Amino acid sequence: MRITINGTPECVETNSLITILQQKNINPDRVVVVINDAVIQQEQYETTQLAECDCVEVLHFVSGG
Repeated sequence: MRITINGTPECVETNSLITILQQKNINPDRVVVVINDAVIQQEQYETTQLAECDCVEVLHFVSGG
């Protein structure tokens, strides 16, 4: 399946959001995920299924001073 992750087109073998995050070593507790301009609630990561051509943005929390 072809999707775009953070502006980069990718082919993935799963449509499971949580599996993609795990495969990319992304801690789901430390990111916000936006799919096609809709913010996905963290409690929905495990049940969210992606579709062909979805645009996924993974935003990391950054702190500093």
